[in-house]
Amino acid sequence: MSAELRCTGTPISWLRLELHQAGELEVAESAAITAHLATCGACASCLARIAQDDALPLPELPALPALPPAKVLVFRRVAPVLAALAIAAALLFLLGRRPEVTPQELDPTSPRTKGGSVGFVLVRDDEGVIAEAGGVYRDGDRWKALVTCPAGMRAAWDLVVFEHGEPAFPLEPQPDLACGNAVPLRGAFRTTGHDPMTVCVVWNDGALVDRGALRGVSPDSLPHASCKLLDPAR
Repeated sequence: MSAELRCTGTPISWLRLELHQAGELEVAESAAITAHLATCGACASCLARIAQDDALPLPELPALPALPPAKVLVFRRVAPVLAALAIAAALLFLLGRRPEVTPQELDPTSPRTKGGSVGFVLVRDDEGVIAEAGGVYRDGDRWKALVTCPAGMRAAWDLVVFEHGEPAFPLEPQPDLACGNAVPLRGAFRTTGHDPMTVCVVWNDGALVDRGALRGVSPDSLPHASCKLLDPAR
C-alpha cells in the first residue's frame, strides 16, 4: 500500500488487484473491489501502479555474441524485443557441452508428446533465464515464456501461474502458436510478492484451454503441462 495513504477498510492484496486488472475474478468479487476502490485512495493508487507497469514495454536486451551461421536461429516477422528474448533463450540450446541439447535435458520434468517433446524457458528482461524445473524470482520481475514444441504440432496454448493453489492467467490464450525451438508466447507477465509460485505452460488439442477447469486443480495433476516452481529471492 502507499506510504502516504491508508486503506479505508480491509486492504486488497496485490495479487487480487492484478487479477481484477486482468479480468480474472468472478463478477461479484470484481464488483466488490470496484466499489472499494471508489472510496479507498490507497488501494486505487496500487491499482494505478499495476496498470502503469503493465503498459511499460520490455527493454531490448544487449546484443548477443554472434553464432556460427549453421547454428543461428532466425525469427521472421517478430518484433525486435521478442526476437532478442528468443535468441537469448535459444543460446541455452546452442552453447551447451554437446551440439544438441533437448528440452528434457534443460527441464527433466517436461512431459513428452507424440512426435517430440514440449518444454519452455522463462527469460527475464535483464537476461536472467530459468530453464530448469525451478528457480528464483524477485518481486517485480517481468518475464517472457519461450516454448519448444515439435514442428507441425497443433494445439491451443495458455500460461497459468499458481499461487497458494489459486490459478491466474496473465497472458491472452494463444490458439495459433507455430511450434519450433524457443517460440515466444505473446505478451509478458510480472511476478510480484514473496511467496512460492508455480508457472505452467499448458496446451490442449484443438479447443482453447478451459481456464475454469484449472481452478482447484494441482499443477502436478495437469494432463498437458510443463511447469516450473519459482521461489522468492531471500
